[in-house]
Amino acid sequence: MIIEIKIPNLQRFVSALGKAPTIVTKHINSAIEKSIYEVKQKSIYLTPVDTGKLARESNWRSDFRDMYGELEPMATNPYGQKYAYWVHEGHQSYYGTPFLRAGVETAMPTVRSIFGRSLNDALNEIAQQSK
Repeated sequence: MIIEIKIPNLQRFVSALGKAPTIVTKHINSAIEKSIYEVKQKSIYLTPVDTGKLARESNWRSDFRDMYGELEPMATNPYGQKYAYWVHEGHQSYYGTPFLRAGVETAMPTVRSIFGRSLNDALNEIAQQSK
């Protein structure tokens, strides 16, 4: 006796699973970019202001690649030296103000939400392609 079980759309399902890494990467990249933007906005808001140069949005650099994002404050002093590190960590008699760390901590609930939505969107896209 032979029992045959047919799974409808099995080939489409297998094909969709084969595309999963590309789909997930696309959605994660989007989440990284949105998260970096969120951290940047929170950090700028929390940046101590003397001249305002460090808090200017144009003085921040973002770099994005697959599954990677980077944010760096780029403000320089009149000698061309980046000084965000010293403002953040402190230097000699100056106590630091960890604005970037505080920005990350403040942004974390939103970042978690962004990644949760992105992963859900990725799974939905994979499911749609398997129908």
